[in-house]
Amino acid sequence: MRNYKGLGGSMVVIAAWDVLAGQGVSVGPAFGVAANDAARGSTLQLMTSGVYNLPAHSSFTAGDPVFWSGVACVRSGVQLIGYAAAASSAGWVDVNLTGLESTPRRVVAPIVQDYAATSNASITSTMSLCRQAPAHYDAVRVILRGVVSGANTFKASVAPSAQFNNGWQPKDAANADQAFTAVTWGTTAKDNPRNPGGGAATATVTGTSGANATHDLIEGDVASDIVYVRSLDRTDFPDKAPLIFLRLFGVNIPAVSVAESADNAVNPWSAKVPDFYSGYWSTTDYTSATPPGAPTQTWLPSVQVQFFLRGKPVSCVAVAGDSIEQGWVAATVVPQFGGNINGWPRRLVEKLNAAGRPAVFCTLAHTGNKSSLFRQRAITQLYRGGVTHLFIKPYSVNEAADSDAQVHADCAQTTAIINLCVAFGVTPIIIQPWGGQDNGTSRRAIADAYISACRASGILVFDARVVTDKPDGSLKDEAKTVNSGGAVVDSTHLNDTYQELVAAYAFSLSGAFGL
Repeated sequence: MRNYKGLGGSMVVIAAWDVLAGQGVSVGPAFGVAANDAARGSTLQLMTSGVYNLPAHSSFTAGDPVFWSGVACVRSGVQLIGYAAAASSAGWVDVNLTGLESTPRRVVAPIVQDYAATSNASITSTMSLCRQAPAHYDAVRVILRGVVSGANTFKASVAPSAQFNNGWQPKDAANADQAFTAVTWGTTAKDNPRNPGGGAATATVTGTSGANATHDLIEGDVASDIVYVRSLDRTDFPDKAPLIFLRLFGVNIPAVSVAESADNAVNPWSAKVPDFYSGYWSTTDYTSATPPGAPTQTWLPSVQVQFFLRGKPVSCVAVAGDSIEQGWVAATVVPQFGGNINGWPRRLVEKLNAAGRPAVFCTLAHTGNKSSLFRQRAITQLYRGGVTHLFIKPYSVNEAADSDAQVHADCAQTTAIINLCVAFGVTPIIIQPWGGQDNGTSRRAIADAYISACRASGILVFDARVVTDKPDGSLKDEAKTVNSGGAVVDSTHLNDTYQELVAAYAFSLSGAFGL
């Protein structure tokens, strides 16, 4: 056979956390056993077939299906990894690995929705959130991500609902109050993005490190266990997508202000997202109790919700970038738009949905980020799962250094992300930076050569310079942001009109991107 490449049974990936040889590791839909010790960011070889002795939190007899909880083997769950080769003993079981998830639950990859700009609600509160799911779901995972002051402890609960009701109290089909299910959190291997479960009632979100001013901001981040709650058919609008209600209680919950999430001072994000509602109640824990009245609509929690869907494929478009992709504009820009979260990628997803092609958006872009930060954020998200398409820039204008060595390193690390996407079955799409994002001609020449090589090797490239740039490679004057007097605010960030034009151009290429 001319196409024979050797024996299978293993794959090489990038370690998203420190791993010891012999540990079980999930890589998207795949599972394997680490063949070597690997520090975060280094090369890890996973054995995906064979019989291995693994820790067990359940009892097994020979032939029983074995699921992976994130830290041990269990009798039921989301990820089927193989079958018991023999009866379990003393908390261990011999597992004959299948390599790939083959669960009969018709699970589509978990889908992520997210915010970008985060603040900090400096209050003890219960935050409330209602949002539409992309489709019917069998389970969810809650991920807290944002700016926190020190290490803070939180608890959460979720509930499906048959109707929107008032946006904060879920109802079942009989119009009775729907009970909330407590969210539990992992107690071991906290650096593991799968956050394996120990069933803890609370989660600790570590404090933020770095700052936007120095281009090294890293938000606090923690993921819950998988919570098995099934969506309900809508009784208020049967043709609408199902709902999820979320409540969070703690001090200084990572949050986005209404102003940050608005198109303007009076248009909240709910104008863009159907059946969306958010707010907070001060002081009291309402994660399991019924509050006395409506929350104050000042803050919305900065969370991701991963939906484990059943039956319906939904694309999840992620973008790893900086303020250009986030949609940030200076406070003096007129008009303000999108609350600094409505850049061209989010608008692309809106266009996909309007065209009847279900999709959700996951932002990995943040104002002021260096490329090293959004690449690490991309690695973490890829390991968590859910992403089907990843747009990523090879460098950022925020990089402090502009040496040839820095550019080459940025490009090499982007290649590592591309390889990780391939391993996970995610479509990588390189973003060609347009005018106004150059730190110098040296950087531009090296990056352009790298992107050309990517295109030649068959990697998809999104190049919107035909829309944004003058013939000399600078940003078009009409694309620049301006103040109320019409003076240019900066020559880097796109104005509202051109965010829309770039989104439209991306949509015109969406078929070629597999969207």
